[in-house]
Amino acid sequence: MKKIICLFVLLGCFSIITSAQSKAYGKKVDEKKAITMAVLTQSMAGKTELPATVKAKVSSVCQAEGCWMKVDNGNGTTMMVRMKDHKFVLPKNVAGKTAVFTGKATLKTTSVEMLKHYAEDEGKSPEFTATIKEPKTELAFDATGVIIK
Repeated sequence: MKKIICLFVLLGCFSIITSAQSKAYGKKVDEKKAITMAVLTQSMAGKTELPATVKAKVSSVCQAEGCWMKVDNGNGTTMMVRMKDHKFVLPKNVAGKTAVFTGKATLKTTSVEMLKHYAEDEGKSPEFTATIKEPKTELAFDATGVIIK
């Protein structure tokens, strides 16, 4: 009887540890389809949008709501990942973790006003925000689902 109880305790501990390792937000994400940022960038050549599932390291998260994150492109730059239609938000403490996200990549121009808004959400200083003077065209992503590992 003691062995059975120990087995159930161990299984319970294992399931708690396993569930703590990753957390899903939004719609289901098929991790098996995940590509790297380098592959996404190559696949976007000549396109303005592309459905994809991507795996990347989180570099920062919106500190106001958790409604966006920036992920490392692997080349010293980041890509903005917005939670589509604000249907879900992420915890504010996931910077440094790995994310697997699904949705649509787009080539997008972000206005100066929105760039300043994102800088404020990220906790940047008013001095930094004042230096933003040009819109930016870059690869962005609207995520319908995210797994944080």
